[in-house]
Formats: sequence, structure tokens, C-alpha cells
Amino acid sequence: MVSKRLLVLIECAIFAAIAMVLSFIPLDFGSSFSISLGMIPMYVIALRRGFFAAGFAGILWGLLHFLTGKAYILTWNQALIEYILAFAFVAFAGIFAKNVQAALKQKNMKQAQFYAWSSMFIGGIARYFWHYVAGVVFLGRLCI
Repeated sequence: MVSKRLLVLIECAIFAAIAMVLSFIPLDFGSSFSISLGMIPMYVIALRRGFFAAGFAGILWGLLHFLTGKAYILTWNQALIEYILAFAFVAFAGIFAKNVQAALKQKNMKQAQFYAWSSMFIGGIARYFWHYVAGVVFLGRLCI
């Protein structure tokens, strides 16, 4: 019998791999704005398994950027912020996972959608915040 913890870890790894594959689909608008389709599987794992599983899957997704050569690294500090910390903060997409699941059990779709969208918004903003910080600290230094 497979333990639940192992099942969650395997599920996180699968969703991180799917997120990485979706990251290769280019959706760039201009020189500095892009839409990350990889966030879709991260939202699914966050709403399905919660905060810590989403954080683990996010860290795996960030590490996969190094392995696939998709990471743009200036310094080790920047790499830590952009590919470990920012992707770990995807975990905040799972902050209302229990509320979403409870609303779905009660068949309250409006409340479930509200919590799901709120959770996804918070997770996206949390990740974006660290990319913004890295951009100001490291890319701003290059322009001076």
C-alpha cells in the first residue's frame, strides 16, 4: 500500500514536470512581459493539495529551470530569488485550498469559485513580487 505522503510527493513531481513542459510554450508580449502557462498546473496542485504541496511543487519547477537551461542567471543571489524563492511562493495559491474543498462538498459553487480565484490571484502576485524584487535589485544595478 502506498502512503498518502508518497502519493502527494509523486503528484507534486508530475505537476512540476507538466508546468515545465508548459513553460516552453512562448507567450511573450514585448520585451518584459510574458504569461506563464506553467502556473495552471501549480494552481491545480495548490487547490487540490494545499499550501505545502504547492510550495514543494513550485520549488521542483524552479529547479527544473536549471536542469533544462531555461534559467537566466546573473548572480547566485539572483538565481536563488528568481528560481527558488519566487517559485516557492507559488505555495500561496493553496492558502484557501481547504475553503475551496469545503465549499465544493457543500455544492456552493459561487463560494468555491471566489476562494479559488482569490487563492490563484494571491499565489500569482506572491510569485510576481519576488521576480519584481529581483528585477529591481539585479537588473536595476545593470542600468546604473
